[in-house]
Amino acid sequence: MPVEPSIQQFDLTRRSERIKRAIAATRPAFLTASLIPVTLAFSLMQQQTGEWPMALYIAVMLCVGLIHAGANTINDYFDHKNGTDLHNVDRIYPFTGGSRMIQNEVISPQEMRSLSFLLLGSGVFLGLMIGLLIEPNVLWFGVVGLVLAYFYSAPPCLVCKGLGDVVIAVCFGLLPMLGIFTLMHGTDWQAMLHQATVMGLLTAAILWVNSIPDMQADIKAGKQTLVARLGLCYAQWALALLSTLSTAYAIQLTSFAWILTLPLGLIFLGLVRNKLQLSIIGVLMLHTLGGLCLMAENLV
Repeated sequence: MPVEPSIQQFDLTRRSERIKRAIAATRPAFLTASLIPVTLAFSLMQQQTGEWPMALYIAVMLCVGLIHAGANTINDYFDHKNGTDLHNVDRIYPFTGGSRMIQNEVISPQEMRSLSFLLLGSGVFLGLMIGLLIEPNVLWFGVVGLVLAYFYSAPPCLVCKGLGDVVIAVCFGLLPMLGIFTLMHGTDWQAMLHQATVMGLLTAAILWVNSIPDMQADIKAGKQTLVARLGLCYAQWALALLSTLSTAYAIQLTSFAWILTLPLGLIFLGLVRNKLQLSIIGVLMLHTLGGLCLMAENLV
């Protein structure tokens, strides 16, 4: 397993190392949670319109990636400010407990906040350019996504009020696919909504399983997530149910989805053996493979 970041890993007298630190603070390995739905939406547009405009695809990927990275860094800032990450002794790095960049004094809270504003601002600027040049109506979805990305962690802190799972399902399922569908004038709304729902559920499962080891730290910080409200036993049952329903839904949409039974089995194995890390890996695999299966169905 990767070790937590430390100041010794970066030579901050060099500009390249400062950039490397900034990239590490965004938790880049988890940006696939937003980039997979974007790619899935473009694959669906390829099926419906016969087009995959590469320049637009790259621009949208960059825009969404910047906003997701900004959401990750602002989450780190506020989770440090409210004490969640500072007192999280049950974390499973690198999956839970944040990037650990602030807690391990690799980057200051003020620098993390500035980085998040830079990322969010860059994403907003690029999104404005895309919308104004191609389809202004898509900007409404961008506004909703930006507001949810920021207030997911910032006061009033939607995740603290038990709304985090719904926000994640919307931001990583419905919004990106609906936005791209509008941008490229898609026609099959039913197919889009089905695939968006699957991706939303799969991404919500990532948040859910990652919230389980963070439960006690969240409670101490006053974050009343759904997992914290249910408690460990019911949260694990809910994870099993959410993963199973997501897999069953995906199987209805693509003939390739049988492969999803493998990560689903890993999720259950982790729960039965009380090895949550296995379940976390299984959920991440389920999300990635689920997106790939749907893409394959769109393109074949």
